[in-house]
Parts: sequence; structure tokens; C-alpha cells
Amino acid sequence: MQQMTCPKCQGAMRQYERSGVVVDQCSECRG
Repeated sequence: MQQMTCPKCQGAMRQYERSGVVVDQCSECRG
């Protein structure tokens, strides 16, 4: 799967799990 990019700053998105839910967050702007 291709890595997603942030629509706000074009930074790399990373996946993490919080309370059993997988969330994508930008590693640059944290959006």
C-alpha cells in the first residue's frame, strides 16, 4: 500500500492505534 500524504502540508502520514482505533496523523504538522 502506498503511503498517504498530508493534504495540508504534503508531509508523510503515519498510522497509530489509540483506544483500539487506527488513526492516520501527519508526522510534520500533526494534522
